[in-house]
Amino acid sequence: MKKIHKIVKNLIQKYDTTNPIELANHLGIIVKHKPYSQKTKGLYVKIFDSKFIIINCNLKKEDQEIILSHILGHSLLHFNNDTIFAWENSLFPQGIQENEANIFALELITNHNLLKSTNYQPTF
Repeated sequence: MKKIHKIVKNLIQKYDTTNPIELANHLGIIVKHKPYSQKTKGLYVKIFDSKFIIINCNLKKEDQEIILSHILGHSLLHFNNDTIFAWENSLFPQGIQENEANIFALELITNHNLLKSTNYQPTF
């Protein structure tokens, strides 16, 4: 498994933010919010040099942040080629890439919530 904690820590340190939209902007990823059915949570699309994350705007704001963090994890950990990825509800078991994206989102959101709830200043 990739060193996800270190990747998240380096992102926060480099860009001085835990906000997934701000991180996506720094990384050149365009984030859009579009209406989809409840089944589709979000999409990641990379076409040539352009990267997009599209989040279902019908979801609760908190869920949108989780989905964005998860898909941002995929964009950094798994996508090196022209790719289309949709995160949907599924009955199929999750693989290692899904688990890694979940860990990335958890690390990012945990740091984000810690910084929001306190005057905590990271020392890394």
